[in-house]
Amino acid sequence: MYKILPKNPKETFLYYTFPIISMKKRGQATAFVLVGAVIVILVTLGIFFRAELVDTLMDLNLLKEAELPEEAQDVKEFIVQCIKETSTEGIELLGLQGGYIDLPKDEIPAGNINKFSNKLEFLPGFRTAYWYYRKDNGLSVQDIPTNQEMGESLRKYIDASIPGCLDEFSTFPDYYNIQFRTPQSKVDIQDDEVIITLNMPLQMDIKEEKFNYQSYKTSINVALGDLMDIARQIVENEMASNFLEDKTIDMMVAYDEIPYSGSDLSCGTKTWQVGQVITAFKQILFENIAQIRVKFTDYDLTRESQSYFEWPVTKKRYDDVNVLLQYSESWPFYMDVDPKDGGVLKSQQVTDRMGDVSFLAKAIFCMNDWNFVYDVRYPVMVTLYDAKNDYTLQFAMQVVIERNQPREATIMPDEAPEKDRDYCKFTKVAESTIYTYEEDISGISHSLEGVDVKYGCINHICDIGTTEMQDGDAMLTELFPSCVGGTVIGEKEGYAKAREVEIDSNQEFSTSLILEKIISKPIKIQVSRTGGGSGMPTSEEQVIIEFEEPDKEYSTMIIYPDQKEVKLIPGTYNIKSYIIKSGPPIKISGRNVESCVDKPKSGIMGFLGSTEQECTTIKLPDIEVANMVTGGSEYEWDVFKKDLYISDYVKFYIQSEATPTSVEDFANVNLEQEVLLPVFLNE
Repeated sequence: MYKILPKNPKETFLYYTFPIISMKKRGQATAFVLVGAVIVILVTLGIFFRAELVDTLMDLNLLKEAELPEEAQDVKEFIVQCIKETSTEGIELLGLQGGYIDLPKDEIPAGNINKFSNKLEFLPGFRTAYWYYRKDNGLSVQDIPTNQEMGESLRKYIDASIPGCLDEFSTFPDYYNIQFRTPQSKVDIQDDEVIITLNMPLQMDIKEEKFNYQSYKTSINVALGDLMDIARQIVENEMASNFLEDKTIDMMVAYDEIPYSGSDLSCGTKTWQVGQVITAFKQILFENIAQIRVKFTDYDLTRESQSYFEWPVTKKRYDDVNVLLQYSESWPFYMDVDPKDGGVLKSQQVTDRMGDVSFLAKAIFCMNDWNFVYDVRYPVMVTLYDAKNDYTLQFAMQVVIERNQPREATIMPDEAPEKDRDYCKFTKVAESTIYTYEEDISGISHSLEGVDVKYGCINHICDIGTTEMQDGDAMLTELFPSCVGGTVIGEKEGYAKAREVEIDSNQEFSTSLILEKIISKPIKIQVSRTGGGSGMPTSEEQVIIEFEEPDKEYSTMIIYPDQKEVKLIPGTYNIKSYIIKSGPPIKISGRNVESCVDKPKSGIMGFLGSTEQECTTIKLPDIEVANMVTGGSEYEWDVFKKDLYISDYVKFYIQSEATPTSVEDFANVNLEQEVLLPVFLNE
């Protein structure tokens, strides 16, 4: 049955709101009781859960911050500021260390044994991770952190650090009675910001009312996502294109300071000192690597010819991002070159290879030629700077040249790799004899059998055989592959390698190898401390000693107290020793470091003509260091055979200074002080 609605809107409202007016009185009473009960319950719950309700309404943006008491707002603003400060510190550390807050550990500390490690020390005490590097055993490692991994690392950093910041709750009045539970954060790395959400239930009393907070959300305006995107593209492009390797080979070809391949009509032999070549090579890298620019980032070409240095990495424009590539002459550098005579590279007279008619050819003309084969490794640090948000992300890569080819060379000079075995097998032309010996304490030689003999020629190492006793001599008579200026190598477990260089195997020859026995000696260490006092290293100290015998190409290292013996052969060693102290972390204040490079020198690689400098400022955040170099020394040390045989142990002395407390202290640790040389002693 339909009812006609009243025309008066007010009458309509009453009509629909109170339809029970027409019911009996008993029904009316029941309805009013129910309504009253509901109202009482709602009021009671509202009072009891007022704080939770306020917090929920705030999260839903139904209650504005201004409606909270000023004191409650102050507490929440303080917490958010703590989150911002802690997160910013962690984000800056991520940028400084190649996306890591805790840098990956390496099995062996960086040194003569492990020149490159898995991280680059670009300033004393400051390191960044390699995103690509080649281990000393030849294995390649590519290790780029993902956004998720960085977010998890930052989350752990915030959770561990935020309680220290919240200790400042003590600045609020005691009657606030602030209590909170263990914080748990969540990190979301976006292209142009990092969003941090902190879940930390907190309760406080203000004006006899309780207030609860559950979570806090803030963001840091940092283009970490964008920078990581560019950085990954740089590594991926380098892996695919060998851009840096190709530029390095161009430098080797272009600069006369690096003998590569060439000829001239001079009669004298041209020579180059390997040490001088390395010095020049590092200077050339320093000048040229800094000129490389990533296309579509923030830079200007001052001359059209500089387009040679443009690196087409990305098709997207990043107008607020500057990318700087650097190599420093103080950073690690490895170079091996063949053929060489000790530390000297020599050209060859073409006429010397003409056999019986060479004397006639020399009377007519002179001609030198040279063709050297290089293995090279060096680091490049890539720094990406977001000018809009004043943020720096940096990481390191290794550039690797193998046999004059970019890393993972697929072509051998004059020969493909799969032909290597054929060279060793099918180019044997002359039967020759190798004798192998060792010397006793008196210097008297005795035959030593069981020595594996190899022959090296340019890029090939051929296994020849093993010496055996024949008529009282340890010897091997075999066919050798044809080569001019090759190297005979002898190897036996427990002995250092022996070499004879400049051995021509295109005709019969005979030579002897004397192998040095490796002697293991116990060690003791005495530490002399600044301000007086000396003794053994404490439980907080670790001593690292590196030994290098360059003439015999022998090196070793000890890490004390993990290793208490050193393996030595007679010779003159270059020694580097360090004492490292562990203890409570020391905070080192951050600073801005300005890095400046000169324009490249003139030539097809430099395109110079200007003396302007190009400078970039790198922002280094505060860091905490727990392991500190407190002393050490560098020196030469002669080891004689009789000392190795008749002594019971060898004692080393090392000077320890005061514990560093700043970057300058780290840089000023004196490794050139006068030291006591190690001594061989008997019990």
